[in-house]
Amino acid sequence: MKQSLDDFGLDCVMNDKMQLLEAAYGIKGYAVIIKLFQRIYGGDGYYCDWNDDVRLLFASRIGVGANLLSEIIEEAIKRGIFNKELFHKYKILTSAGIQVRFLKGTVRRKEVEMRREYLLLNYAILNKNVHLTGKNVVKNSKNVDIPEQRKVEESKGNEIKDKVEVEDLYKTYGKECIDYYIARTSDYYGYPTRNKIIQFLSQDKKNKKGFFTNTKESEIQNFDELLDKFCEVWGRRPRQQIFLI
Repeated sequence: MKQSLDDFGLDCVMNDKMQLLEAAYGIKGYAVIIKLFQRIYGGDGYYCDWNDDVRLLFASRIGVGANLLSEIIEEAIKRGIFNKELFHKYKILTSAGIQVRFLKGTVRRKEVEMRREYLLLNYAILNKNVHLTGKNVVKNSKNVDIPEQRKVEESKGNEIKDKVEVEDLYKTYGKECIDYYIARTSDYYGYPTRNKIIQFLSQDKKNKKGFFTNTKESEIQNFDELLDKFCEVWGRRPRQQIFLI
């Protein structure tokens, strides 16, 4: 099963995180991160293992000292380019933005796998072709319907910690709109809550931002278009970026 991507999008205007890293380490810092993106997207697709052996080999291949490489990685984690918690817990490099790009790049594939313990995104925005693997995850032979899988797993011990009661919000605003804010609050707070969803939604609706930026809920028909809207709205606003690094 192919996991890697053939290419990945690169913004012409980089966000504050990348600009700060480049300010600290110059063009070498920027180049190292791009090389790491290539390794991630060209390998497992949404993460890469990162231990001492991998670091030494990677440093040798790109012609950068191992110590400098470690400093750049530490800075990237500090700036949020890579997720700090998963790096320390599992020794991997990934981010919510990387995972969203992976999902967008594999949306038309018959099947892709993602490890549940590495997942930074809310279940609600996963493609239906995603099979979750890892602890407490039963791989189904058919494409996984994520919302239904959540219900089954929750009934077997309430293991899903990011459950959100938003049925009334779905009826009022539509599923695409609320899934947008589930994903957004999940990225900010780890696990979304109904109050935080309402807070973000109300602010954006009042100020005509976020999901309400020149867009009606009915105009977004599927997940691929929803991701495009993420990129359009958030991709070039550094302080409010949600999924792009």
